[in-house]
Amino acid sequence: MGFTLKSYILIQYAFWLQQLLVIHIEARRKDHMQMLTHHIVTTILIFTAYGYHQTKVANLILCVLDVLDMVLAVGSHFKALR
Repeated sequence: MGFTLKSYILIQYAFWLQQLLVIHIEARRKDHMQMLTHHIVTTILIFTAYGYHQTKVANLILCVLDVLDMVLAVGSHFKALR
């Protein structure tokens, strides 16, 4: 596994672990349980893919979830404007 890919996956894993802590610090929203579940599943997927040296799978997981997070953020922004 290359240094760049390993660094990328570990930094993203650290980010998602940090998000598990942040979700409890922020004010609770209506979708708290969904977000908590999302963060737990994401960290488990990244940890498992990294542990089994499935770097392509880990990269795919991270790309898909980053795109979904952007879509959800834009959708919630437009929903708040209504």
